[in-house]
Amino acid sequence: MSPEQVAQLESTHQRYLQQGAVYEEGLAFARAETPAQPAEPKEENYLPDLPKEQAADTPDDLTYRLASTPNIYPAKSEQYIAPEKPSKPIEIKAEAKTEKPRPPKAQYKYDEPKGKGLVVIIIDDMGLNVKNTREVEDLPGPLTLSYLPYANNLPKQTAYAKGQGHELMVHVPMEPLNGKLDAGPEVLKTNMDKTAFNKALEDDLSQFSGYAGINNHMGSRLTQDPAAMRLVMAALKKRGVYFVDSKTIGTSVAADIAAESGLPYAERDVFLDHEMTSAFVENALRKLEKTAYQKGYAIAIGHPHDVTIAALEKWLPTLKEKGLTLVPASAVVKHVKEPILATAEHQSNHIKTYEATYGPAPHEGLSWEEREGSSEQTLQE
Repeated sequence: MSPEQVAQLESTHQRYLQQGAVYEEGLAFARAETPAQPAEPKEENYLPDLPKEQAADTPDDLTYRLASTPNIYPAKSEQYIAPEKPSKPIEIKAEAKTEKPRPPKAQYKYDEPKGKGLVVIIIDDMGLNVKNTREVEDLPGPLTLSYLPYANNLPKQTAYAKGQGHELMVHVPMEPLNGKLDAGPEVLKTNMDKTAFNKALEDDLSQFSGYAGINNHMGSRLTQDPAAMRLVMAALKKRGVYFVDSKTIGTSVAADIAAESGLPYAERDVFLDHEMTSAFVENALRKLEKTAYQKGYAIAIGHPHDVTIAALEKWLPTLKEKGLTLVPASAVVKHVKEPILATAEHQSNHIKTYEATYGPAPHEGLSWEEREGSSEQTLQE
């Protein structure tokens, strides 16, 4: 690749990270407006021209998004949709009797040498595309695998992943700014009353066991709402699990609320596959390495796309020679010994940043009960 191409990729990647990724919601919206049959993803720039306020969430494969979008394919909203490359759908079945049983790999064993960078690879949207999910589960670990709570056969899928030495997370659907997007069933929304919100969250967290934490699926609206995030953190604290902010928007308050709640938390540093090309994913992995060298650890989020899986197959075996160590997310979350209350200056700066981009923030600082009694309404698209 020429220096000019590398520079262009770095420029594109930096643009995605400034105010949160603008890829996911815009891409999903564009696909929802297109009545044609799902096409095989092409290796091109999928980023549409969007207005500033149309923030975004993490990238979704077309075949995954359509699987949870009943408004587009009502009859198939709960069915498996074929992956990018035509292939026979693979069901998770009991291992054939002729196959020798494999003992589970040791879980979360890793070297943690001092002075060397720790890297975390979180793979979102696990569980829907069974074929690609299994390919990710068979990669060397420990990876951190985040499963959508509405995927099928989650106890069986997650048990296999854990047996392969990977850490488990729940990829909890949260409300995006773009109200036309479907984040899936049991999505957490800012206009829910407290009872409905907690019930949806409980349902999301009860689909399988053995997970160490959660992160947000979409959520560019919800993660900006302090009252909503306090409800999320309270539920997680009862379960003793951590929160990773996918940072689908730059003005997310999730990390601040986690720290305030005394909950272990972390934030995403790099998105791996905004563009589903080998060049883009490889460049993102180089950025992950650089960040890990600079601050001691780095967290990347990717998806079970063919191009991402292929890149990881080549990249993971190179970590030792680069002085890097693959660890699960639980190894790098920040443990807060005492609750951290945001200073007035911090709150003021956050409000200014938010309002400069999205307009008034009517419920900043209010509890859920205070907000329900407020005459002001939640943000509108």
